Amino acid sequence: MCQWKQNDKKGTHKANYISEIQKKNSTMLMITEKNDLEKLSVYSDRFPFLKLRKQIMKVYHMIKMTCHMIIFTKFFENTCLFIIIANSVTMIFDDSATSDNPNPIFAVLESTFLVLYTIEMGFKIIGLGFIFGPATYMKDSWNILDFFIVMSSYVTMISESGH
Repeated sequence: MCQWKQNDKKGTHKANYISEIQKKNSTMLMITEKNDLEKLSVYSDRFPFLKLRKQIMKVYHMIKMTCHMIIFTKFFENTCLFIIIANSVTMIFDDSATSDNPNPIFAVLESTFLVLYTIEMGFKIIGLGFIFGPATYMKDSWNILDFFIVMSSYVTMISESGH
């Protein structure tokens, strides 16, 4: 006879015991879709270099999964917010547009912020995908704005270096 049956005359422990077993069963029997690495392990075709292609795809999916995990951390969000605030403060004190002798520190800071924004954009594009898919980088209007700002900054930097 079970322990809870011997000590439980009114059946109060029985309900707790049954709900505990149901929770364990629901987590053990939960059906989930395979992730990309699991799908890759059973993938096969008749084209050459299957092992090599699977290794390359494994590395790609591991990088993508790592970037996806990184972009949804609080640290990443806070770091991006800090960079935006620091860039805004820097732009407040930058008087190179009105001054004849611009301070070279602001040019270095501008390039640094551009690199940091590019890294953020790269993590998000790799982690989410660029265009195709349900929740890709270009499906979010803030990401579209960031993309065009970063790209226009590179165009401006390239055009200024040509003169």
